[in-house]
Amino acid sequence: MITCELGKNRLKLLEGLVVVDNYGEKITEKITILDEFINSSSEYAIKQAAESIVEELQSIIDLVEHIEDTDVSQHFISKITMIFAEIEGCLVDKITPNYCCAVAIAKDEALYLAEWIEYHRLVGIDKFIIYDNDSTDNTADVLAPYVTMGIVEHILWQGVGQQNLAYLDALRRLRYESEWLAFIDIDEFIVPLSSETIVEFLRELSDDVGQVLIDWRSFNSSGHITKPEGLVIENYTMRSERNNCFKAIVRPSYALLDLIGARCPHWFDGIEGRTVNEEGIEIVGDLFTYIEGEGRLQHKMAVYHYLVKSKEEFFIRRSRAKADTGSTFCEERKITLEQLFIEADCYNYEKCFGKNKNDRYDIYDDYMFKYVDRVKEALTQTREFDQRR
Repeated sequence: MITCELGKNRLKLLEGLVVVDNYGEKITEKITILDEFINSSSEYAIKQAAESIVEELQSIIDLVEHIEDTDVSQHFISKITMIFAEIEGCLVDKITPNYCCAVAIAKDEALYLAEWIEYHRLVGIDKFIIYDNDSTDNTADVLAPYVTMGIVEHILWQGVGQQNLAYLDALRRLRYESEWLAFIDIDEFIVPLSSETIVEFLRELSDDVGQVLIDWRSFNSSGHITKPEGLVIENYTMRSERNNCFKAIVRPSYALLDLIGARCPHWFDGIEGRTVNEEGIEIVGDLFTYIEGEGRLQHKMAVYHYLVKSKEEFFIRRSRAKADTGSTFCEERKITLEQLFIEADCYNYEKCFGKNKNDRYDIYDDYMFKYVDRVKEALTQTREFDQRR
């Protein structure tokens, strides 16, 4: 939106150049330089060039002040000052409509969407972009009240193996609509451990951070065979200690759109700035090596990953094709659903696949209980709103 306004101001300036022939060429040159900054590949690059931009703007003002026609001079100074103020805002603390949005691709997740949305609203997510990947359940009905409230953008997205493509679309679509984008699944809940909200955590990160990786805490069925009544966050309490994977929260304006890529649903290539962990420590080297590293204990943030749930729900979910590959876990592993469930429910799901099988779900974790009543109250309020529509 800032770029649009700058474009309007630039056109107004160019229209007046005929009045200042002696300085027209120089001013045009300076404005062209500014355009190069404004249309840079990422906001990170703009921030890196902040001092140079300020110098260029001051040069224009110095030139215009020598124009003999005072009215014209003031006109140009006024317009240039306006541009200066808008670019300065972009460089120092760019104002976007949202601070942090959540992006997810979902297929037949209607049973879980409302809880997931209401919980994340409580911890600071402003808006949700849901890519509906050929759902056949009542996903649209569940999302309808949130769409009406302006909280959810419901995007129909067809095809198999579409997760990474949907994520890349979100980076382009929301480039200047949100300071941060959290890329998570509907069975993943971002949990602030040392602050009240995700926003507080993100504001502590320095401006040179383009991507932060938040580790999982993975949960099993907690003994449930059939889907229990109540919320996911109150029913599943047994988790593993080792955290072998993570999800990314990204500054979309730092994405190099020509180079951006998602090698898997967990992080992105082509993000300028540093990639850090929840402690703000830079992660260097290949992330596939990092993902295979020893478990990391979270102190500030975690992604609570309810990847198993009850046996009934597990069978339903794992019968579907994966959003990132288009094939099922059983097809990839060449095992039955029963075998997959036994492995997933007894051991850390990702580590059990031919790797470590000693990491059981033996930690009782009721941290999410503090949100249960508030989430249920929010769900009730949304239902009442939906009934009045």
